[in-house]
Amino acid sequence: MTSIAEDVLAAFRVVSTASVADAVELQGVRGYMSGGIRMQTPGAGTLAGPAVTVREVPTEEAEPPTHALAAIDESAPGSVVCIDAGGADVAV
Repeated sequence: MTSIAEDVLAAFRVVSTASVADAVELQGVRGYMSGGIRMQTPGAGTLAGPAVTVREVPTEEAEPPTHALAAIDESAPGSVVCIDAGGADVAV
């Protein structure tokens, strides 16, 4: 996994999410997530770090979210793990 220099992360912490999304979009990539995503811990502050993305597929089976658990275990310290739960309103 590529590490990101602390000065780069510090710079991102003071830039608005909308500005980052706009800059990414200028490169032809969708740079934002759904507007339905909300802060779960008000007052927790800014979150910035290298993203680790995971997609879990909803199932009727009682199974652990193996991909998400592996991503959490294998991510470098300071990583931000982003989990796509396929639209399911569940904890992963």
